Amino acid sequence: MKIVRLIGLLLLISGSVVSVVGVVIAIRTSAFLRTAQQADGHVIANEARRDSDGDLLYYPDYSFATADGRPVTVHSSMGTNPASFEVGDGVTILYDPQYPGEGRIGTFWHLWFVPVCCVSIGIAHLAVSCVLLLWYRRRKAIVSAISSTGLKPDRRGRYL
Repeated sequence: MKIVRLIGLLLLISGSVVSVVGVVIAIRTSAFLRTAQQADGHVIANEARRDSDGDLLYYPDYSFATADGRPVTVHSSMGTNPASFEVGDGVTILYDPQYPGEGRIGTFWHLWFVPVCCVSIGIAHLAVSCVLLLWYRRRKAIVSAISSTGLKPDRRGRYL
């Protein structure tokens, strides 16, 4: 029974941390979008790399020109399988004028995937932790009430 409480507490902590991380990333993304410049770009390559599980992912490389005409090439840090874009596809690029090399493809997926996943996983952890901790608390109250009557549990922990 104590393991249920431990798991509930661990999920409460992890859910809180992951949710906060997701919210912080969402705030940073919103701040980026408020100051970002927009440019038209083109996918110039799809770099194939294996992730830590050995799955093959395709990371788009794209180029664009800043508002003052400087050419910029960016290697995306988000890979997919199958590839999200074909070589030659036009894409909208959002970039910070001070750091154009950190430009991002302006799709919902590329901007919001990580914060949405973090917050969703965090909320799921918090929900499961609430269920486990409430169950633990209720079970403890029931056992306490039964124990006050003088009944003893059998060898399997059941009150008959």
